[in-house]
Amino acid sequence: MNSTIRKPKVLLLDLENCAGSQMAEACLSYLAGDLFEAFSAGIEVHELSPAAVLVMDEVEIDISCHYCKNFEEFSTFHFKFVITLCDLVRGRCPIFRFAENFQHWNFPNTPIARGPLQAGLEEIRGFRSLIEHRVWKFDSEKSLSSSDQAIVEQ
Repeated sequence: MNSTIRKPKVLLLDLENCAGSQMAEACLSYLAGDLFEAFSAGIEVHELSPAAVLVMDEVEIDISCHYCKNFEEFSTFHFKFVITLCDLVRGRCPIFRFAENFQHWNFPNTPIARGPLQAGLEEIRGFRSLIEHRVWKFDSEKSLSSSDQAIVEQ
């Protein structure tokens, strides 16, 4: 008998999906990938921030192969959680018909280092720390209840 466990899906949304939500997706996958399946998307789509790749590499999480996605790619997915990261997105959050829970993490708008790579790295490192802390909190709050609700298919 072959059984698989479907982990609850989590969608992390920010405005551009080029830094903050990418880092949040990677942190959630790294810290709680055994319990959740993480995705990220943006209301708008831009290129992945090289600064975000660099600051995540500093904590040994590789996002260099990530690409920026528009929320419309996920309109038919069933999500346990849809999480908006900043007020810019909260006010423009699309409707996800198949989402069970909505959360807002109320981060400042994601800093995006455009221009020289070194410009803004400290700000993005600080943002990474905020994300790591919030993902740890989310994992500890949700892991017990979500592990009870994992779906086993046979």
